Amino acid sequence: MLLLTLALGIAQAQDTDIELNSQLFHPTIDGTRTIWTDDSGRAESGTAIARLVFSYTNRPFIYEQTPGADPVVLVSDAVQANALVGYTLGPVRLGLDLPVYLYTDGELEDGGAGIGDLGIDGKLSLLDRSEGLGLAIGGRVVLDTASVDLALGNRGTGGEVFAIADTEVNNWLFTANLGARFLPNVDLANVELGDQLFARLGAGYAIVEDA
Repeated sequence: MLLLTLALGIAQAQDTDIELNSQLFHPTIDGTRTIWTDDSGRAESGTAIARLVFSYTNRPFIYEQTPGADPVVLVSDAVQANALVGYTLGPVRLGLDLPVYLYTDGELEDGGAGIGDLGIDGKLSLLDRSEGLGLAIGGRVVLDTASVDLALGNRGTGGEVFAIADTEVNNWLFTANLGARFLPNVDLANVELGDQLFARLGAGYAIVEDA
């Protein structure tokens, strides 16, 4: 949830044409046991990847005039499907992530359906976790392709870079991502949103061999 406390009148909030992406969920293209957190593993060179991930996000963007006041939910619901494709070339995995919003809504403006910002994704595996610790670096370029009216798309091109570390204990995989996200600046009254640091942690258990 992106919670903004802005010191401005509710009349100013009627202008909901806010060009930022309040949807922070980007499923991994080739994660083996986690959905959101990338791991260092890679498929055999020449392997094609295709996935379709459905998700629902409730109230990702809330406007609160003053602390404790009743919030205005600028984005109340987002039902989406992420179409993911990828291809491995040696230690490199390239991919595309197209979010498709099946339904969106907000209190001040109807959202409807449409596409989100297209992500061009890449990962370079550095160390194989079979040796104890897996390491990789990843990156993503995010294009301004969103067609929905709500705050579910950036104004301009953005991107992110991040480091990946993971390890396997028995059938458990533990993975962590740490990186920076580069976004167009957005001014919201007395709040300026722009570049961000982020971290993700994940764990997955293999119930079958080679997962």
